[in-house]
Amino acid sequence: MSYSNIIFPINFYQKVYKLSCSSNFIRVNRNSSYVLRLVFDSIDYLVLEIGFGKGDFLLQYSIDNPGYQIVGIEKSDRLVKEVSKKLERSGVSNVRLIQANAEFAVYFLIPDNSVDELIINFPDPWPKKAHIGRRLVNTNFLKLLNTKMKKGSKIFVSTDVEDYKDFIIDSIRKAANQGLSFRVTNIFMGFWNERYQTKYLKKWLKENKKIFSIEIQRL
Repeated sequence: MSYSNIIFPINFYQKVYKLSCSSNFIRVNRNSSYVLRLVFDSIDYLVLEIGFGKGDFLLQYSIDNPGYQIVGIEKSDRLVKEVSKKLERSGVSNVRLIQANAEFAVYFLIPDNSVDELIINFPDPWPKKAHIGRRLVNTNFLKLLNTKMKKGSKIFVSTDVEDYKDFIIDSIRKAANQGLSFRVTNIFMGFWNERYQTKYLKKWLKENKKIFSIEIQRL
């Protein structure tokens, strides 16, 4: 396996090293729309999936939407390589993978005003009160997304933790009060797209857990 669909860090360094390098840290110019164009022939509809895990959703979604350019972000090196192999074996060519912390990847590697759709399936709920600040979907992350997502773009989030669902809705409200351009357009029981499965969705359904989904629009 060549892992050719992994653009960071395995192959990405070779592609952008010539752009700018200082103290072994890659710096991308502010006008960085060309970064993803180095790895996609064209960008018509850009989708991000954060925390793709074993890639069940990512693989099927990419096969069903060959005209989309999809970037999967996952912090686990093992899972990134595992999913890379699945994509190569399936002949999928419209997906690129990033092995990094989500905030880092979105800030440094995703161009401004470029994302059409963001998918976050079952993010870590960090249930302990002392760890709530580690939750991914919070006001600070929304500030970052506000610059990366196109007007009219959408975010889909699913969770099995009702408290996290409420936390996300409250974060959207706080973000709106701070002048950010997001609103909740739909809240419902069940997975946001019933055509697809994920590792955790299968597990939670077997355990008869409630699933909550939230649709958010960038205004």
